[in-house]
Order: sequence, then C-alpha cells, then structure tokens
Amino acid sequence: MTGAIALVVVVTATVVVVMVNRHSGGPPSGKFATPIQSTFEPRGACDPDSYRLDTFDAPMSVTGVSPNGEYIVGVLASTSGLQNGFVLWHNGKTTTVKNPAPDTEVNAPQVNDSGVVVGSGDSATRDTPWRYVDGKVEMLKLPDDLPKGSLGTDAVYIANDGTIAGFSSRYTGEESMASTPYLWAPGTTTAKRLQLPKGGPDADVTGISTDGTILGTVYDSDTLTGPWIWSSDGTGRRVLADKSSGATGDAIAGDWVLITTHGGERYDRVNYRDGHEYEALDISDAVNATPYGFIDNHGVLFGLSTAGDFSVLGTHPHRLPGVPDAPRNPDEGINEMGAVSQDGKVVVGTEWQHSQLAVWTCR
Repeated sequence: MTGAIALVVVVTATVVVVMVNRHSGGPPSGKFATPIQSTFEPRGACDPDSYRLDTFDAPMSVTGVSPNGEYIVGVLASTSGLQNGFVLWHNGKTTTVKNPAPDTEVNAPQVNDSGVVVGSGDSATRDTPWRYVDGKVEMLKLPDDLPKGSLGTDAVYIANDGTIAGFSSRYTGEESMASTPYLWAPGTTTAKRLQLPKGGPDADVTGISTDGTILGTVYDSDTLTGPWIWSSDGTGRRVLADKSSGATGDAIAGDWVLITTHGGERYDRVNYRDGHEYEALDISDAVNATPYGFIDNHGVLFGLSTAGDFSVLGTHPHRLPGVPDAPRNPDEGINEMGAVSQDGKVVVGTEWQHSQLAVWTCR
C-alpha cells in the first residue's frame, strides 16, 4: 500500500437520523422539532462511493494517522506491548520502535506528514514526553512552571511544522484530576504554557491542525467553560463568541472544529476562522445515533454508530463498506475507529472479526 489512504461510507437502508439546524452568527439554542437531513455541503470531500477497504495483519493498536494519511502509528497490540514500544507504518511497511522511556507505558503516539512521532511514557508517578525523528528518540524537557503535584507532561499531538501540544496532569482529589496545557515550538525541547483566561486555570488539549492551531477545553475545577483554540505562539481565544458553557472541543482539522454540547446530546460543526459557518446536530432523539469523534478539513464527521458500524456524516450519514456488523454483545468483539487523516482520505481502525488493521482509502 502506497500513498494516501481514505475513507468513505456507503448509504445503507438504515441511516443515522439526526436533527439539524443551520445557522449563521451564533450557535442555536433549545431542541429541534423535526428530524431532517443535514444541509451541510462539504466542498472537495471524497465521494462516498470512492472509498475502498484493505485489511492487513499488523501488530498494532492504532492511535494516530498523519494528516495526509501516509503514516499510521500505534502501540504494540500484545498484552505486554505497551511496555515494549510503538509501531510506525509507512507504505505498507512497519517499523517497531522500543519504548523511548523505559519502565513506563507508551501512551497514544501521534505522527505528522514527515513521519515525526510524539508520545509519552506514562507511569504511576511521572509522565515523560518524547519525539521520534529519523530513527532517533529525543526526550522533551518538562516545563519549569509545572503546577504543584503534577505528574510530568504528556506530548499528545504534533503539527506539520513540528509544533507539539501536550499537557500536565495532577490530582485534585482522590478521583479527580486537572490538567495544564503546553506546547513545544518546532525544533525545541522546552515547553511553554498556553495562555488561559482569568478564572479558567485548567485546560486539556484535544487536537492540533496541520498549521499548529491547537484545540482544547478550558475549565475551572469541574465546570467546563468551553472550547478554546491557541495559535502556535501560545495565545488563545474561544472557538465561539459566546461562552459555550458545558461544551467540549473534541477534534480539529483545517478550519473546522467538532464540539460536543448538552451532555453529548448535540454536536456543533464549527468553522472557527469566522465562527459563523456551523451546524448543530441534535442527536438526543436520533435512532442509531453515532458518536462522532473525528472531523476532516472539509467538515465531514467520522465515528462509530451504536451498532458498531464505521460511519461518516457529510450531507448524509453513510456506512463504511466491507466490515461485518459487530456483535450486539461487545464481549464477543467490537470495531474500533483509531484515526482519520485530516484530508479525509484515510480512515483507520480495527475490525472485530479478525482484529485486523482496516484501512479505507479514497481512490
């Protein structure tokens, strides 16, 4: 397999029904009475009928794919694999890399279009960030201004320019934690804290676009104050003009951000460049509603339906072809969507029946 891979889903007899309301100038409020098809028209996205499935035997559990779909990264799939390292896939070949931080577990590595991998070694007492470039591992320095009680720092996303986003975690109670967001500028090993609003001392990091724009959610103790984006110099702002209290920023690609609101009952598909082009998808009463967790730079959403199908939502919901329905009993097996390239041309997951690497490519 060479070049970029892509995903699309074909329409089936049973489609995901969502309630949609198209607005401009600010997010809608309240419930929507009529279940209708989406009016969103993704420009330049792959045609759903263009996607084809390939499966491969690969010793990995997918955690990321490069924005152009050429690199796939994951942790070793064996029970003890988390201790041993990660796997980098490129042009159909896999490279296994030993754990850069011994005595830790490799945590969710990610990769950019140049094949640079970032990740962390997690332990009970300290998280250690690292970067893998051209076959060599470089350890990233922990921030000098770590909050008291922090358990090190995780490096979780990398942009094409080399900007790395991550966060530190600390316990605030027996079962609660807080996090502080950081970035590492291209080519450096020193972390810089991201700008936070007054009254919002904590934030997590949930994505980064190819140009280094970082997405996350700001919160104060257990109260969400809304999705934020930060430029690669660390300055930030709200995704939406209003406070969007209770909303979380879930994914970013190109000019698009995926937001979850109302306790997971609604998705907002937002163009954060101007804040006006967006669509609210009310799934609270939808049949077979899909928990979408990915977005591409055309604004197309990707996720798994409640039936376990790989699903895509542009203007209409579609089901990805080729993977057998997952059993109703999850103990018998589940499908897993691991990553989606930001150009929308590659979707990667694991199919339940043979635990094979499933790759959909836009051809």
